[in-house]
Amino acid sequence: LLMTNQLDQYERYAQNVKDQLVSQGVEPKEPNPMSKLSAKIGMEMKSMQDSTTSHMAEMMVQGSTMDVTDLLQKANAYEDYPECRNSVKLAKEIVAFEEKNIEKMKEFL
Repeated sequence: LLMTNQLDQYERYAQNVKDQLVSQGVEPKEPNPMSKLSAKIGMEMKSMQDSTTSHMAEMMVQGSTMDVTDLLQKANAYEDYPECRNSVKLAKEIVAFEEKNIEKMKEFL
């Protein structure tokens, strides 16, 4: 249930980002299909090796931590640009969401 709720929120964030891009006249690009497939295969391989709750939580923590680092770097780089205000705000909102996810996942380690 926890992971399903997270996935639902990720989808809402993805739609929000898409809406912001469209409102700025930018055509959103779909992720590279090969990158998506590679990531999916990697996750499935790791899950097949160890499908325990603690290992799944560890993978989630690692992914969320990488997301937080990446988003904070980008938000900080564009914070002084008024035209990026909404994007920076959304990035920081996602960072807060990811940080909560990390804390929730730690309970399963």
